[in-house]
Amino acid sequence: MKVDGAKLLEEFRRYLGDHNLPATQQRLAVAEAVFFAGEHLSADDVGRRVAKRGGVAVGTATIYRTLDLLVRAGLAKEHE
Repeated sequence: MKVDGAKLLEEFRRYLGDHNLPATQQRLAVAEAVFFAGEHLSADDVGRRVAKRGGVAVGTATIYRTLDLLVRAGLAKEHE
């Protein structure tokens, strides 16, 4: 099944707004890395992809917190 990354990103923005959470550049960069990957990623993979794109620095804790938000929003699934 093909995933529409732009639609998921918009849903994430809406989720953040509905929960009074800021749509920071860091959160959006992590979400973009996940939504446009086309494959399952580890937190380390997400960090590498965000760093490779440049533009915004994202700390490890922010990556994990954002991944948790994506799971709670129903936009990503956690894999062991």
